[in-house]
Amino acid sequence: METLLGAVLGVMTGIGVASMHPSIDPGRLLAAVVGAVGGWLGAVWWGPMLARHLADHSFAGAAVGGAIGGAALALIGGIALALWRHSQRD
Repeated sequence: METLLGAVLGVMTGIGVASMHPSIDPGRLLAAVVGAVGGWLGAVWWGPMLARHLADHSFAGAAVGGAIGGAALALIGGIALALWRHSQRD
């Protein structure tokens, strides 16, 4: 259940972060997929570590870890796609 929560929050933050600037916007579908993967990874990697600081609640750790992971991976994916598009123009 925690993993699903992280993936859903990763989708939400991934779409939000990727749509902040037109140069790194990969599109809503790709941002949602990358955000879901980042949210899942964030919930798995950072969830248990963050849960200790959030009243020892595993859902809170998974939520924060998923949100951070989704935002980070969507930003990295958007920048990578922008660089790839720029290299294809040359």
